[in-house]
Order: sequence, then C-alpha cells, then structure tokens
Amino acid sequence: MAQIRGLTVLPWILASDEGGDSEIASGGLVLRALAGNTLKVGDAVILTANGTVSSDLVTGNHLKACGIVLGGRNFGRNMIQRKNDVGQVAALVNQEVFVCITGLCYGVAQAAIAQGAYVRPDVTTLGRLLTGTVTTDVAAGDTGKMIGKAWESAAGAASVFLVLVSLQ
Repeated sequence: MAQIRGLTVLPWILASDEGGDSEIASGGLVLRALAGNTLKVGDAVILTANGTVSSDLVTGNHLKACGIVLGGRNFGRNMIQRKNDVGQVAALVNQEVFVCITGLCYGVAQAAIAQGAYVRPDVTTLGRLLTGTVTTDVAAGDTGKMIGKAWESAAGAASVFLVLVSLQ
C-alpha cells in the first residue's frame, strides 16, 4: 500500500446540491483507499485487501462492508458527491478512491427501500444497495453487513437516494 500515504480519514461536506438547494447537505468522514475494481460514485464497497476496496456480490464478503464511494482519481481526487455524479466512474483498478465511512451520501438502490430501513450491499448488481434484515440470529440475518440506513426512500431499481452511512 505504498501508493497511499499521509492522512487516510478526512472530513468532507457539500453544503448544497447542483441546483443550489441547501436543505439537505451531505458530508461525513471519508477513507482514502485503492480501488480493487472499477468503482462508480455511489457504489457500496467492502474491504478486499490492505487498503483496497471493491464492489462485490458474494454475501459472505459483505461482512467486510465499509461504505459508499464519493469520488476518486477520475474526479481530480475530489470528494464531491452530488446526485448527478452518481454512476460516474470514480476510479479504475489500483487508483485512489474516496469512501464515505460515516455520514450522509448518495447510494443506488437495487429495489424499493423504505425510509429508515437498514441497507446492505446487493447480491445481484455490483455497488447497489438493498434492504437488510435485522435479527438476533446472526447466522440468519444481515448483522455485520449493514452500510447504514435509508435517509430517504428509494422508489425501485437504479433509484438514487440518500443513505446515512453508519456501519453495523
């Protein structure tokens, strides 16, 4: 991991969206890492190696969930996540990528998600989120796989929505 030196957890805030709306500002703490595969803004990612994050479909690997991509090399190494940026390539393999590890940022739903529902990485489409199941039976539920909670509802597949990232 010699390519990444210095501060690795940085604060960020976006006070208004692309239309100038400042009612809901996004922001939080960001982890700087290397992309293990091509990552897009809004992708849910897991830790895959020392300092490397990837989107992944294997449910067992989701126990290493670590956040949502905000930006990276393709964004001039900036952490500027606006709703219109979601889906744009943030970083290619082995390039620098920024991941929201706690805070409010945009994610992409795989299906309809209710406001306040726990969300976890999807198992059918890379980088997307789906509703997580919380249960006291760790083996049966999604305990340890949660990215956070839906700050707002998502209408269905490919819907962009705000996520309160709080790893659990």
